[in-house]
Amino acid sequence: MDENDRAELARLAPWPTLGERDAGKLPEAELYEDVPPHLKNDLVRWVASVLSNEQELARRVLNRFRVSWIPNSQASSYASYPRSHQDAVIRIVSGNLAGIESPRPLDPLSVVDAVISLHPGWEDLDSDGYGRTWQDQWLEHLLALIDLLLDTGSAWHVDAELRGLYRRVDPTATEAWRQARELATSVGSTAAAANLETAWREVYGRRPNPSASYGAAVKAVEAVAVPLLNPGTGSTVHAAARKFRKELDQWRFTLLEKSDMDPGTGSADVVSAMLDRLLTGETGRHTSADHNRDSTQAESEAAVHLAVILVQWFTSGAVHRAQ
Repeated sequence: MDENDRAELARLAPWPTLGERDAGKLPEAELYEDVPPHLKNDLVRWVASVLSNEQELARRVLNRFRVSWIPNSQASSYASYPRSHQDAVIRIVSGNLAGIESPRPLDPLSVVDAVISLHPGWEDLDSDGYGRTWQDQWLEHLLALIDLLLDTGSAWHVDAELRGLYRRVDPTATEAWRQARELATSVGSTAAAANLETAWREVYGRRPNPSASYGAAVKAVEAVAVPLLNPGTGSTVHAAARKFRKELDQWRFTLLEKSDMDPGTGSADVVSAMLDRLLTGETGRHTSADHNRDSTQAESEAAVHLAVILVQWFTSGAVHRAQ
């Protein structure tokens, strides 16, 4: 863990009292799943600031959540009802749903996630007349939210690359995922990189879909394993895995099982076992319908991180044919 990681953990913990500090009992990092009281007011202010000149963004967010609402101007006897699209979004984040209806769940952080993802500031648009672009202003808002979520111990953070709120994951694991995507892209496997991105989004985003995440993880491995293990056939990863298992004596792995072996001559059996476990664990694709079921969150998380390792191994040369 580097200094940046330690600093992040420190900010996710409450500030120690003088008594705690003197006693050497510093509080540990704590993560809040939803919007705790100490985050609520500042989060509402952040949304209000972002939407201050963003009528169309507020409209899109409400439409995407299928929100219907009664404007204050049309219901003068209900002074607490929203006055505008921006006000309706702000009220949802604050938990005030008077005059607001939707068939979709309206939890505040999911609405914030939509504000982030749909904001036009992701594109470099016109200057505000003071030499700053819309993108510059949006970056300032994002940095403010990143700090706010850290200081309040939120279990969620802003991922600017994926453009939304994502669950905090161990920094080392996150970096391994990013490096695997970059490596896959560098060797021309954009499909593997894209599927790793999808797998991460579906398991750690605000709307988890474990089965979709698991499927994308398998597809990421398929994109790099088939060309190496069973090239020129257009086969599935399952067929490639079976062929790999039968021909293990023809393959080598960079890690050795004995210290007196030459570098790069290790057995590939551990790679085969991990590949088989990834494929067998996808419970929605068993040949027997009686055993089919959706993947759990825990299964999907394990599959994504296993896929990250396998993509790295299959693209880096760690798995190679025997000389």
